[in-house]
Amino acid sequence: MAMRHGSRGEAGNDGPRLVWSWLRVVAMGFLALWFIVTLPIRLVFWTLALLGRITGIVIGFSLMVIGMFFLAGPFFLIGIPLFLVGIVLTLRCLD
Repeated sequence: MAMRHGSRGEAGNDGPRLVWSWLRVVAMGFLALWFIVTLPIRLVFWTLALLGRITGIVIGFSLMVIGMFFLAGPFFLIGIPLFLVGIVLTLRCLD
């Protein structure tokens, strides 16, 4: 069976078609420009978030160590809450 130019094959697929409209090209250009413009701002915020998480982990781990120190001594009533606050803070920062 001869195939005409506008007809589809038996599978109903002529292969991938690349149709680029002007609107799509302009939209992709704006998206690329927006990505480049906002990249430094996003990097600053990602760095601040990372520093905040690292600080939370260090403080939480320190509270856990101090809590265990007090828990081993006569101040166990102070050590238990310090340890629990430290472990909760550390686990929240490790999300």
